[in-house]
Amino acid sequence: MNKSKQPQEPERPRLKFVTSGRFIYEQIYTKEGKHGFVKYDTVSKDYTLSPTAEIEGVEILPIEGEEIKKGAITLPDGIEPYESIEALDEQIINHINKWLDVDPLYIRLAAWNIRLSWLYDRFQTLNYLRALGDTGTGKSRYLNVIGRICYCPMMVSGATTPAPIFRIINKWKGTLIIDEADQKESDETNDLAKILNCGYEKGTPVMRCDKNDPAKLEFFDVYCPKVIATRRRFDDKATEARCMTKIMTQTTRKDIPDILTQEFFIEVQELQRKLLYYRLTNYRLINPEAGLDVDLSEFEPRLRQVNRSFIGLFSTSEEEIAKFRKYLVEYQNQIIEERADTF
Repeated sequence: MNKSKQPQEPERPRLKFVTSGRFIYEQIYTKEGKHGFVKYDTVSKDYTLSPTAEIEGVEILPIEGEEIKKGAITLPDGIEPYESIEALDEQIINHINKWLDVDPLYIRLAAWNIRLSWLYDRFQTLNYLRALGDTGTGKSRYLNVIGRICYCPMMVSGATTPAPIFRIINKWKGTLIIDEADQKESDETNDLAKILNCGYEKGTPVMRCDKNDPAKLEFFDVYCPKVIATRRRFDDKATEARCMTKIMTQTTRKDIPDILTQEFFIEVQELQRKLLYYRLTNYRLINPEAGLDVDLSEFEPRLRQVNRSFIGLFSTSEEEIAKFRKYLVEYQNQIIEERADTF
């Protein structure tokens, strides 16, 4: 006599980020090595910790994976309020300046970009931050200092094959941090170039054939912030145009530590907690189309397209918009000068 099979409980979905009614859930990974969510109430402005999330009565579990334990993916270990957005920007700028030698104007751009990364899924287009330079000029330090305080940094190497990069973006939807992103072929046929070319604008997935079944198509959403380091410029002009590049040189500063100490990682964790608070409290408030009302006609089309999203971060501050214009003027002049030195 066959025993009747017990009905199986449906598998609960796993997500990192959930919005449901008045609540927003964002996954964290505590210092004790436990996964959970910060549950933020957009009405009362309160937040609590919860082991699971919920959408219309369906329980959602946090995502798990070895990449968390190995440090390839970094999540906040909690949440922490900040005094003001100006104070948060100042803390980000001081952190970058303490550990990395780049000019103040670029640090300001990096601070904007870091905040934008924590709200990127509310915007339509993004630019990429890129360090360009030879060995020993600080490219890896650039990726660590700037990349680790971006939203859900996903640390990969340019030597990694494209397949896991496609999948890790699809799974975690964080900020892709690519060291040594140079490829022998960086034209349109290169998979990494496809990730960079399609990943700056929402709604442009990359289509690939399943290697085991060529008749089966796979679609990968590669839209996410990216911080990259290369030794040379990309051959593909479309890829190159989407990078806000800092040309790295050997530092002469004596006050920058040679190695990233425990103090650095403590500062990173604190900033991640505060930036998570920034994400949750501003996710429903940000106006991603605020930049459309600001006249940027004096700048090149590509420069306007990939940077207009920043205006949504400070659309109510004329002072911040003025700083943003100053940056674009200087950056556009730099591009023109570099073109004059090439064919």
